[in-house]
Amino acid sequence: MESERNAYALVPNATRSAVLVHEGKLPCVSSRPGVAGVSEALRSTHALAVPYLRPARILQGDGGKAGSALYEFDAPDAEWELPAALGWLALPDADPTLISPPGLVPYVEKWLAIARGAPVPEKRPPWARPGWLAVAAAWLETSVAEAGLQQTAAVEVVEQWPLSSVLRCATDGGRVYMKAVFSTFGHEPALTQALAKEHSALVPEVLAVDVTRGWMLMRELSGSLIGDQGVETWGDALLAAAGVHLAWSDRTSELFELGAHDRRLAALAVEIGSAFEAAGIAGSEQAVAQLESRCEELGEGPLPQTLVHGDLHPWNVMVDADELRIFDWSDACVSHPLFDLPTFLQRADDEGARGSMLDAYLGAWADLAPLDELRATYQLALPLAHVHHAISYLRINEALEPDDRWWFEDEPRRWLVGAVELLELE
Repeated sequence: MESERNAYALVPNATRSAVLVHEGKLPCVSSRPGVAGVSEALRSTHALAVPYLRPARILQGDGGKAGSALYEFDAPDAEWELPAALGWLALPDADPTLISPPGLVPYVEKWLAIARGAPVPEKRPPWARPGWLAVAAAWLETSVAEAGLQQTAAVEVVEQWPLSSVLRCATDGGRVYMKAVFSTFGHEPALTQALAKEHSALVPEVLAVDVTRGWMLMRELSGSLIGDQGVETWGDALLAAAGVHLAWSDRTSELFELGAHDRRLAALAVEIGSAFEAAGIAGSEQAVAQLESRCEELGEGPLPQTLVHGDLHPWNVMVDADELRIFDWSDACVSHPLFDLPTFLQRADDEGARGSMLDAYLGAWADLAPLDELRATYQLALPLAHVHHAISYLRINEALEPDDRWWFEDEPRRWLVGAVELLELE
């Protein structure tokens, strides 16, 4: 069972002149993590159903204790009746040190500043701004009808964080999901749609896209996550990924037309030094030189550069009997196919299982080189794959509003340190 945390809610009134309080403090409920958990807790505790905007901050507890979190919401519906236990505190009278716990005070201060007229951070995603949900829900409902389906339940928010918003509704043909993507991942709807046409049994079925706004509507995936099954089944996902890698290895022009980022080895070599500098890793000149040399060597190897998933792991793969689908192509780009393996293989604790999965994947490329050469190619690529993922996180952090960078602030350094450690082991 998911651990619960103390969730504090920032809720403005309709005129955005006051903030909701409970006995003089922000409403606090014990909830499961995520949109569903906090929204359900607010409904059951205060009969409050409000559009969810964003997690302003999530704090981890000490010594294994549950932490606390601060969530931002839009104003309640005009028909909502204020329960006797709740009240509105005028913004001029709202003192963050009095209405929130100490650890969340800085984030409450920023919310109050915006509520009082300060500009919303430029890089804040659309779904974290008031009014977005109504516009997105209208598109979802229209797209459902245009797909020949009849909506049978209201639109609900499934998850929402800095990188995406996911909405859902039930229809007479099963549930459908709308995903709105982060600015850096604007190519995901068009790319996923193209993959669905090319690999209809390997990716989600796409019903509609709005490329300009970065929206897509998909049918629900049935089954269970392969990561929740035994590790002996995971190799099937890598074999499916290999099939996609092979299919797109000579179609990079199409991928670029779809908006896929150019993350090929030549581009990687140029970015290695600046990545170490941005992550604050000093004394890395020798490692940078080695990695740059490896880019050239890997480029001369047997495997072509192609479409890679970018965040391939067992919990981005759904299985239902003999059907397997890979989803969440946000980080997809043109790069080296072996860069998809570390994020997947490192999730398996058993070294033997990792080796078996690696050999199964490499076997898909057997027409290009013997297995021993392919294994050596993977060892050559492994440190570079770490750098590739570090750069992915650097780009994400750069595109995030500053107050959201805590989500991934440690990731670039973690991946780059891993690359250096791999070099030192050789």
